[in-house]
Amino acid sequence: MSTSVIVAMSVAWNLLEVPLKWHLLFATLIVAQASLGALQQRVESDETKNDRGRFSNLTPDDRIKVLLTALDAREVHFANFSYKVREHHENVRLSDGARRFMYRYEYELRHLGETEWMHLVLHNPGQAEGENVIASDTYLNWSGKVGRILNLPIEGMSKETRGSIQVKPTDHFAIRFYNDLLGFKVDMTEGLGVRAPPLAEFLRWSIANNREIEIVDETYKGVDAVRVTVHANKYYRRKFWFDPAKDYMILRLERSSDGANGRYNRSWKETKTARNIDGLWVPWEAIERQASSAWHEETEITYNVEAFTVGTVKENDVAVEFPIGSRVMDLVTRTSYIVEANSGLRVQPFADSSERTVYLPKVKDAVVNPSALETSKLYNKQTMVVPIGAPKPVGRFARLLRIAVVLLGAGVLIGVLRQWRRRTAAAVDRNV
Repeated sequence: MSTSVIVAMSVAWNLLEVPLKWHLLFATLIVAQASLGALQQRVESDETKNDRGRFSNLTPDDRIKVLLTALDAREVHFANFSYKVREHHENVRLSDGARRFMYRYEYELRHLGETEWMHLVLHNPGQAEGENVIASDTYLNWSGKVGRILNLPIEGMSKETRGSIQVKPTDHFAIRFYNDLLGFKVDMTEGLGVRAPPLAEFLRWSIANNREIEIVDETYKGVDAVRVTVHANKYYRRKFWFDPAKDYMILRLERSSDGANGRYNRSWKETKTARNIDGLWVPWEAIERQASSAWHEETEITYNVEAFTVGTVKENDVAVEFPIGSRVMDLVTRTSYIVEANSGLRVQPFADSSERTVYLPKVKDAVVNPSALETSKLYNKQTMVVPIGAPKPVGRFARLLRIAVVLLGAGVLIGVLRQWRRRTAAAVDRNV
């Protein structure tokens, strides 16, 4: 009960000529309420000043609970958000620092509920110094069950608009590593069953699977931060630095895999600048380095956010439509078609190499409605004929086995030659 409410009630009761003992009781309540409010303000002030000390005094389990609660609160914003990012890749030579442009991505991501949408443009190195050309221009989405991909024609490379309907999500949503810094998705291969889960889900999975986790407070570049280290095994680990003053936004994250004889694969990402977007702190400029002991260069990636919104994405914003003239492979209905006017679909032949089967339309150039897409009614199946004398398809294991046999044979031959040379040299020495 607030002080103002108690005072109002006291005045009202006074007007009603309430006995003196009740006035004394309400006066006591007023004084107690005022004292409690002042004490609460002092405690809140002390908690703000001693946030880091209080975190240090928590048990490791309680520290994890505090972190997961904060990450869950961030994740609420990710139910409806969008951003635009420019991602620039360069290789840096370790010996002298020389740089060479590799490629650049420009992409927009939208997320609404279970549906993700992206417009992704890849720029490849061009022929002239400092010039780059568009290599692909793609729209894609994933609803949680079905995905669509639309590849637009590129001048000098492809003249046809191609589309596909997928039953598995594309990796493009997982390997946009700005999502790592957001905590929206964490690229992982440890066996969760999801290629890129949210950060909180990754941490919970790590705990449930008895991964060694260390969580401590430490100063990172002048910021009172929280560092979390997750050990997948004795070789591979991840580190995260969070800023509690900015909703536990990620300041830096590292991945490292260290093997024998000094071999390693390492990468790190770091937030350079950040902004608060409708109550959510997000990295605005970031940098990444990827390194391997097997290579004389490191890859440097810069991330520059051009726009970020929270709560503005609508249902139509995450749709991918195929324009007239698009050639589409539909893996849901197992059909192929060209999109015609008035929602018509011109049935096209296609092949399934895994089944060694060709699907031929029963009626050539038949145009059907989307509701009529059914493989058995539209196609005749025909087994692929492999010409006599044609090499049989070689699987991955067979290719590796052939390579191993060749290498083994070469090793034996080299050994025999070395032994022959030693014997020859010894014979010459005896003759001398």
